[in-house]
Amino acid sequence: MADEGTGKVSWNIAASQSQFVFILIKKAMSFYQNGNLAKWYWTLSCVREMINYGLKKEQRESLDKIEIDVQHSLKYWSKYQAMKDGHDGKKLDKAELYKKNLFATYVRDYQRKIMDLLNTLGYFPSKEDRSKLSF
Repeated sequence: MADEGTGKVSWNIAASQSQFVFILIKKAMSFYQNGNLAKWYWTLSCVREMINYGLKKEQRESLDKIEIDVQHSLKYWSKYQAMKDGHDGKKLDKAELYKKNLFATYVRDYQRKIMDLLNTLGYFPSKEDRSKLSF
């Protein structure tokens, strides 16, 4: 009997976590569509933290590498946003503009990697299992 209760609790936790991950992904895509790329990245980082425990060392290291690239280019993105909003009179030079543009590319790669990992971890049901979803 105790095993049956434990199984139900663990299934409920897994279902709740899956639901929360998809809410975060939906929110991230909304930020992307609205052009708020910094919030897009930080929301994807929340997704990564939700699934981090299930990742192999190589998978975590791969995401870490992308995160380092993103965070290096984030300062140029933020500087560009401040300049565009009129808070900073300094213009970006060509190298900084290039790094600013890399930010969106890195975040896109980060999202694709996370989506691939979600698929690998079983967050997306196979065609056979789609009739069983209750979310």
